[in-house]
Parts: sequence; structure tokens; C-alpha cells
Amino acid sequence: MFKSFLIFVLFVCLAANFYSQGFNLSSKGMQVFNFNDTQERNQATFYSEAYYENITGLTNDVLGKVSFDVKDVKSTLSGEVSISTSSIKTGIEKRDEHLRSVSWLNSEKYSNITFRIKEITQINQIEDNLLKIVLLGEFSLHGKTNLVYANATMKYLVESETTK
Repeated sequence: MFKSFLIFVLFVCLAANFYSQGFNLSSKGMQVFNFNDTQERNQATFYSEAYYENITGLTNDVLGKVSFDVKDVKSTLSGEVSISTSSIKTGIEKRDEHLRSVSWLNSEKYSNITFRIKEITQINQIEDNLLKIVLLGEFSLHGKTNLVYANATMKYLVESETTK
């Protein structure tokens, strides 16, 4: 059952949808993005296929910081993204309580799930403002940290009132 849970949490990181302000290949210099959105537009989602049930869930409590040079994303991308274990919702309150319990996430002792970028192992430019990348990073959950690969998309949106 714990193995199913680890797969479940891995999907949280793999399916995280990072609502950033941008990526523009014609821009110059370092770009820094803080995931501290008070309007709760940041969202991490997960889907788990477990033995007894399939579970979909989400959280809007996504925090972190990512930086990169737009002319050299592959060697300059760095950062960390974290979600609060107590904020994860699955649509059933009783299941959410169980998920936060000592038997699973133990939210009181381990308050966050974190992914820290180590390197980009693959990068594909899809459009001028869109990259598909594979990251290698340190995934921390329940007091343990492991190196894992994560698929991610980087898209630059020109800064506007909507993206602020």
C-alpha cells in the first residue's frame, strides 16, 4: 500500500501545473519566478491508480522559486517547488483526513512535499515560447529524499495584468 502511495505522490510532482508569469526566448538575462500567488492560481494535481480505488486530487498551496537564463535554460535552471501536505484535497473529506494521518502523509510531522531541481536531462523546444523538459531532482516526502525524474513544461506568457 505504501508503494501505491509513493506512486500517488510522484504523480503530484509529475502532474504539477506551474502557473508562472513567463518564458520568452527573445528576452535576455535571468528570469526569477516566485510561486507565492495569493489568488490560488498555482495548482498541483495528482492521479493515483490504487488497488481498491482510483484517486484524483489537487492543492492550490504551491510555493517555491525557479530561476533561469532564457538564453541557456539547460545549464541555468534551478529552483524548488513545495506543496503543503495538509492542503491536499481528494473530494472526500474522510479520505483527506486519512491521507493526512500518521498512516500516510503524517502532515503534522512532515508538512511539505518538495521537489528541488538538480538538472535538465532532456529539453525539446515545441514553440518559441514553449519547452518540454525532463528534470532530475531531489524529491522529499515523509522525511526521505530520493532522486527522481519529472516531466515538465515551461511556457512564457508576456507579463500583463492577467499574469500578475
